[in-house]
Amino acid sequence: YQAASGQTGCDACAPGYYCPEGASSKVACEGGTYDNSGTISAQAQCSDCPAGSHCPVGATAPILCNPGEHAPAPRSTVCALCPQGTYQKAPGQTTCLPCATENVFCPAGSRLPVMATATCTAGQYYNAGNCDDCTPGRYCPLGAAFQSPCEAGSYSASFNATVCPLCDAGMYQDLTMQTACKSCPLGRYCPSGSPRAVECPAGEYQDATSQSACKTCPAGSYCPSGSTVPVPCRPGSYAGAPGAAECTVCALGKAQALAGRSQCDDCAPGSFAPTTGRVVCALCTPGTAQPATGSVACDPCPIGFAAAEAGLSTCPACAPGTFQSANGSRTCTQCPVGKAQPLVGGGAA
Repeated sequence: YQAASGQTGCDACAPGYYCPEGASSKVACEGGTYDNSGTISAQAQCSDCPAGSHCPVGATAPILCNPGEHAPAPRSTVCALCPQGTYQKAPGQTTCLPCATENVFCPAGSRLPVMATATCTAGQYYNAGNCDDCTPGRYCPLGAAFQSPCEAGSYSASFNATVCPLCDAGMYQDLTMQTACKSCPLGRYCPSGSPRAVECPAGEYQDATSQSACKTCPAGSYCPSGSTVPVPCRPGSYAGAPGAAECTVCALGKAQALAGRSQCDDCAPGSFAPTTGRVVCALCTPGTAQPATGSVACDPCPIGFAAAEAGLSTCPACAPGTFQSANGSRTCTQCPVGKAQPLVGGGAA
């Protein structure tokens, strides 16, 4: 890819990204996929994150789920906590194990079952013969032997919590034992219970905080991953549909002088575009003309015709008394003494 103009070469793509042909920026592999090569050119070439692991946007390798978590399906962007009543002691797992033995309990996210004391009420925990109140940032189910920390993606704002509520949509919490959740920043989105703010994928953006989803990039603009605003396509390029990760250069025979457009315009009669990415069409030079739209070249004036001006759609015929015997001429020649040409468009005197 190459983000700057006037360069003599392109920059190499990076692992976790793909670079289509003609790219002005590298595009991150979507959440739930990864790439470790740095040589791919499309999202379809990013590998699916396997079950038992998760892959954030731009991942270079799958990240195994921690103990107390699981990812039952491929393409997970985050690992889920083991639900209350289950546990998982090993990393990289797709399921959690039931907490089925008497006198034990398993809070959400348990790595191992916990022995119950059956002494303290919910919201308290057993501590050196006393039942103490559970403190903010932690929770205590019925019969707790200790305070359990609120996991990332959840919080507890008060004493005596029996569970940690999940962060609301548009909020996240990347730390444990917290008393509040954080507002999702620009360029990211946060579903309910988010342990991190997720970068908007390529083709989407988010210009407001505390949002649970990203917005689709409008036609005429492009949005690299993590965009906070749509970026208008530069003159000479366009984005014909919403959700573009990059803009497309104008094709041969077309041009676009304005930024932020959803299409390029055909060159008008009398003009042409011999290269892609044209901002304006070139005028046909004197001695040539082009009657059609969307042309890549102009045609030389035929014998008996001439074009003195640039930008003509047709070559005017030589008037009576003049002639032109060559193709691609700019002017007609006066008949010499002793000769005449009574016809319009004469090729010889």
